[in-house]
Amino acid sequence: MSKIKVEFLITGDEFDPNEITKLINIEPIEAYYKNEVFYGGPDKNIPMNRKETSWGIETQYVESIDVQTEIRKLYDILKNKKSELISILGRYNVKYKFVIVIYFRNENPIIGIDREIVKFASDINAEFDLDTYV
Repeated sequence: MSKIKVEFLITGDEFDPNEITKLINIEPIEAYYKNEVFYGGPDKNIPMNRKETSWGIETQYVESIDVQTEIRKLYDILKNKKSELISILGRYNVKYKFVIVIYFRNENPIIGIDREIVKFASDINAEFDLDTYV
């Protein structure tokens, strides 16, 4: 069975991730600042600088064939925060993105997003990215 996880990211040049946490009252899984040093490369030993500031939440990887079920988990957390997210969008120069990550195995997943979630994403001006791996 395929493994699927979904992320919701807020990215931009300059904003305080702690302020986002306070405004929407959700703790991020990961948050960092532009130009913050991290270690990358194959062995995670090459110092690099972050290219943007980011705040994000995500689901855990699950064995599933249904993308819809996983994206709904984040939607259920965010749907009552729509006005706050719209306010943040106007206050800071940020972008919203849902990232769907799929590791294909023996079965191909069902990739669909229902109208309610598409409308929510449109209302907050969010994008969808699909990362796939075999």
